[in-house]
Amino acid sequence: MIGVDKGNIKARDIVRAHKGRVVTTIGSFNLCRGAVPLVGSISSGTMRKEDLIPAFIDELEYQAGKEDGDHIALCKRIKEAMEVEGYFDSEGSDFDLEELFDALNEYSAPYFYFGAHPDDGSDYGWWLDIDAIDATFDGLKVPYTEEIPEGYEGEALVESDHGNLTLYFCENGKCSEIWSMV
Repeated sequence: MIGVDKGNIKARDIVRAHKGRVVTTIGSFNLCRGAVPLVGSISSGTMRKEDLIPAFIDELEYQAGKEDGDHIALCKRIKEAMEVEGYFDSEGSDFDLEELFDALNEYSAPYFYFGAHPDDGSDYGWWLDIDAIDATFDGLKVPYTEEIPEGYEGEALVESDHGNLTLYFCENGKCSEIWSMV
């Protein structure tokens, strides 16, 4: 078996600029905000634009930090538009909400998406897309990390007999955990 690094991906990994923000690159993956994959809800129990748009702006500002001028400008523009009476009833708010979904989706880990939870349409956040794995994953699938061959390079998905999933990226005799779902 090759070495498996179960710690977080560190800044010593390959870092480069992408769309004005710093991301960590592991193979073909670009992981933002210190390379901690985002998982879970940021807003639940509502589908009202007047609740979602401010929550999404807060999250996008946090994710973008000071590095992503385009996303910061988007947040600023929408905040100004929100000050106009009737904004949330306008078609413009529909387009802004769509732009926020798209922008937040850019921070998704591999095989994740930003949107409504598949079992709860009023729970918004980052969720694993099993269909994307089934449709597009072309790496190695094994039941145990011990079955990853020595010298293997690329994605390795470990799926336990209980259905737990862990995605690794392997290169130079070492596998780094990208994310794990129980």
